[in-house]
Amino acid sequence: MSIKELFKGDNEPMNLQGFSSSNAIVNIIFNKEGLGNFDIALKDQEEDKTSEESKPFALNIQEYAVNNMRFTYLDQGSNMKMVLDSINHKGKGNFAAQKLDLDTKTTAKVSLIWIKLIS
Repeated sequence: MSIKELFKGDNEPMNLQGFSSSNAIVNIIFNKEGLGNFDIALKDQEEDKTSEESKPFALNIQEYAVNNMRFTYLDQGSNMKMVLDSINHKGKGNFAAQKLDLDTKTTAKVSLIWIKLIS
């Protein structure tokens, strides 16, 4: 990405040639009370009432890729675990277009474990 892309006007898309991530590990966990490990927002603070109208943001990404990612979903309340391993995903398309039309390819290994506890 050229440094000039950072100074574009409000209605001009920012151009990014591409990005990739390799060997990532993502773990989504819900405990027995149904709380997820990703829910990190503070509940006690009041929301900021002075909201500004957001300006449109357009990002033109030429291509992207995820290489060898491992995704684990664990629900401790239902004793269910799903693992997607060796995820390889790549795609390309214009994210700045009015209609998003992507050309993608994905491969992965999937396993699902559901343990029924006998009481």
